[in-house]
Amino acid sequence: MAAIFDKTVSEIQPVGFDFADDLATGETLSSVAVTVPSGLTAVGSGTVSGTSVYQVVSGGTVDAIYRVVLIATSSLGYKYEGEVLVRIVH
Repeated sequence: MAAIFDKTVSEIQPVGFDFADDLATGETLSSVAVTVPSGLTAVGSGTVSGTSVYQVVSGGTVDAIYRVVLIATSSLGYKYEGEVLVRIVH
């Protein structure tokens, strides 16, 4: 199930996904590709921090829900997909 993250239109916040449960012992994350839907703005590029990946987002429309997809590539060449639902609140 996707995590739900609330933010206001004016906030600029990172959203992310933790892949710790998916990784084998010694496996690390090396990169991330992020898909941010129209209406929400990606600020910079996605980043990797340990077993998690992040993307900073801004904007959106009040009461809208956006699906951000984060695809991480591991040191073994495997790809893992996570998603975050970003809900824009007042």
